[in-house]
Amino acid sequence: MTVEGSLPPFFIPGEGPTALRQVLLGTALVLFSLSSVTLMWLCAKSKSEILYWYSLALGALATSLLSFFVLRNIGDLLNWAGRFATYVTGLCFLASILTTVRQVRLAPI
Repeated sequence: MTVEGSLPPFFIPGEGPTALRQVLLGTALVLFSLSSVTLMWLCAKSKSEILYWYSLALGALATSLLSFFVLRNIGDLLNWAGRFATYVTGLCFLASILTTVRQVRLAPI
């Protein structure tokens, strides 16, 4: 069973992104940005290291989505900047997980 042709295209080589792709990426970009800012605000109030790393991860994810949102050609410098931001996102998520594990281990029983 194949799904080819059953899903609408998101990016057409030579033409660029479709409207559906832009709406979905734009919505995700706004929501991840708002989540990042909200968590950074909570982090400033609570001084939580977990919230710090998690908000940075969401901000890096929003940055990568922004670069993909304005992308017009696959393989150009902006595409690589988006990939780099995606890798940074993974590292920030890993830091938040490791921070959580460390704090759970240090918590008194």
